[in-house]
Amino acid sequence: MGGACILVFSTLLLGYQSLVLAAVPPFPLEDIVKNATRALSSALNPDPIGFSSSTYLETISGIVNYFSAYQNANGSIIDPYEHRETFYSTPCYAFSAAVLYATGYNKTLLVSASLALTNSLEQLASGRCRNNSCHFFVMPSMLAYNLLRKHIKNETLLKKWKSLATSVDPNKTYAYHGNNWDTVALTGEFLRCKLGFCKDTSWITTTLQAQMAHFTANGQYMDKTGCDYLNPMPYDHFPRKYLAVMMEWKYNLSFSDDLAIYLERGAWVSLLMQSPWGELPTGGRSSQHQWNEAEQAVTYEIFADKSAQAGDTVSSRAFKRAAMLAHKSVRRWRRSSGDLFIVKNRFDPSLRHGYERYSYHSTYNLLTSSMLATAYLYCSDAVKEGPTPAEVGGFIFEIKEFHKIFANVAGMYVEIETLADPHYDSLGLTRIHLSGIDPLVMPSSGSSIDAGGLAIASPTFYNETAKKWQMMGQAGCPQKVNYSLSFISWQQGSLSFTIDWDLLNTGLMYSTLSSEYTVTPSDVSVMLFAFWRDKYLGFSFPVFLFDGQTNSTYKILEGKAGVAITWINSTQEFTVTVTPSLSELGLPCSCVRLPGEVVSRNGYLANVRCTVQFYDLSGPDDPASMAYKISPKAAKNKNAKKIVHLN
Repeated sequence: MGGACILVFSTLLLGYQSLVLAAVPPFPLEDIVKNATRALSSALNPDPIGFSSSTYLETISGIVNYFSAYQNANGSIIDPYEHRETFYSTPCYAFSAAVLYATGYNKTLLVSASLALTNSLEQLASGRCRNNSCHFFVMPSMLAYNLLRKHIKNETLLKKWKSLATSVDPNKTYAYHGNNWDTVALTGEFLRCKLGFCKDTSWITTTLQAQMAHFTANGQYMDKTGCDYLNPMPYDHFPRKYLAVMMEWKYNLSFSDDLAIYLERGAWVSLLMQSPWGELPTGGRSSQHQWNEAEQAVTYEIFADKSAQAGDTVSSRAFKRAAMLAHKSVRRWRRSSGDLFIVKNRFDPSLRHGYERYSYHSTYNLLTSSMLATAYLYCSDAVKEGPTPAEVGGFIFEIKEFHKIFANVAGMYVEIETLADPHYDSLGLTRIHLSGIDPLVMPSSGSSIDAGGLAIASPTFYNETAKKWQMMGQAGCPQKVNYSLSFISWQQGSLSFTIDWDLLNTGLMYSTLSSEYTVTPSDVSVMLFAFWRDKYLGFSFPVFLFDGQTNSTYKILEGKAGVAITWINSTQEFTVTVTPSLSELGLPCSCVRLPGEVVSRNGYLANVRCTVQFYDLSGPDDPASMAYKISPKAAKNKNAKKIVHLN
C-alpha cells in the first residue's frame, strides 16, 4: 500500500470498488486531513520523546513478570483480586510472554508462554472459553504460536498445538454479536487460515460483509452499544486495530480494497482526535482504560511504517510520534509492581474505582500488554518522530456519528459532547488537554449524568418551579439535544466558534443557550447567552480533588474582575476566571463549593458553582450572559509562536 496521505487520496481518485459493496463514499474530512498534512510539514520539531522498540518490551515485561506469579499449573492466569481466570487473560499473556522470549528480552519465559498457549488452544478448540470470550482467544493464540513454534523442540507439543488449532469450527465457536467481537474473531480466523489450520474462508468473508456496514465515510467503526445505540469512542478504534493487523497479514479476499480505504481514513481521523497527552477521546463505555491508548500504538506503528515505505516522511513521523505519545500515556499508569492501573486513576485495584462490570485487573493489563506486543511487531526504529496533529493543531471538526466536536489550537485541545450517554458522560465541554499540564488537573472529564452531569463549566440555573438548581450537563440520551455549530473563524492565532443548544425537549427549564468559544494556545474562553425568564445564571466546574493517590488543593478568590478558581497539583495550576458580561449593571458573581464529592472515572471532584443574579432583563430577546476563561500554566509550546489555521 502507499503512504498515509497518498493512499487516502489516490484510492479515491482511482475509484477502488469492493467485490460486493457499492463504491466507497467521499471522505468528509478529506480537506481537514490535507490541510493538517501541510501544517505538519512546516511545524517546528517537538522535543523528542525518544522511545524505541525496546521501550515496548520494557513495558510489556513489567506486566508479564507481575502476572507470571499468578499462573497456575494448567497455564491459566488467575486474577489476583477475583481469584479466578477472567476472560482472555491467558492467551494475551501467552502472546506477550512469547514476544519477550522470541526477542531474547527474557529467555526464561518459554515454559510459561507454552503452558499458557496450550491452555488457550484447549479452551478455543472446545468452544468453551472463559466468560464465553473465544472471539478474543484466537488472534493472540495464533500470534503466540507463530513466535513459539520455531523454538519448540518437543514434536509432541507442536503436534498438539496444530491439532487443537485445526479443530476450531468458527460456526460453533463464535456466537454472533453484531459488534466489535465479530471483527476480533474474523481477524484471528484469518490468521489461523494463513498459518495453515483452515482452508474454508467463507465464515471470514461472510462475517466481514456484515461488519463493513459499521464503517462511516470517515473510516470510523460504529459499535452501537451505548445508550439508544450510541457509539462509544474506544470501540471505534478497537476493531480497526484488529483489521489493520489482518491487512498486514496480506488479506486479499472480499472487501479488501474498501477496507484498505476505510482503515487509512480512520487512522488519520484518529490522529486528529488524539489529545496532546496521547489519549484517545473520552466518551462511552470502556473510556479511559489503558488499552485505549495501546490500541492507538498498533495502528500508528503500522501506518508510520507504511508511510515511510512510500517515502512520505511527514506522515510517517507524525504517526510515529503519535504512537510514542500513546505509549507514553500508558507508561504514566505503571505501578511499582510493574503492572498497570487499568483505568486512569490510582485507587487500589480491589476498589474497582471507575471500572466497568467487565473490567478486571488481569484482563485489561494483559489486553494492554498484548496490544503493545502487537505494536512492537510493526515498530520500525528507522522511522523517526516528528510533529503530530495533537501538538500542532489548527483545526476544528465535527463527527456526528460519535456526537463529538474537536478543536485544537497549537496543542490546546478541546472535546465537546453533543449527545451524552448518561452512564458515562455529560453534555457540553468534556475535555481540555494541553501538554505540560496533568490531564486529570485540567480536568480530563467531568462526571456522568448518573453521577450528577457535571461537565466542565456546565451552564447552571435555578429552576423556580422545581425549587432546585439544574445543569445543562444533565441533559442526555435518550433525549436528543438539537444543536448547531457555526461562526467558525480564525483571527491572529485564535479560533472562535459558536454552538447553539436547543434544550426544549430535555426537561430543563430553559429552551435555548448559545455558547461562544474562543480557543488560543494558552486558554479557552466561553461566553454564554441564556434565553429564559429567570434571575440566576451560572456555571458549575468540576474541580479535581483526588485520584486515589494524590490530592489537589483549590482556592476561590473574589475580586473586581470576577472570581478566580485555582486548583493546584504539584507545581501545576489551573485557573478559571468567571465574570458577568453585563458589567455595566454591576452584578456580583459568587462562587461556592457544594457539599460532598462527585464521583468520576478518574477519582473525586468538587462541584464549584458560580452564579450571577440578574435583576432586570428588558425583554424576551434580552439574554442573560456570563463569561469564563480557563487558563492553565504549562510548559512552553514551540508551535504557539507559529499558529496555523486550516478551516
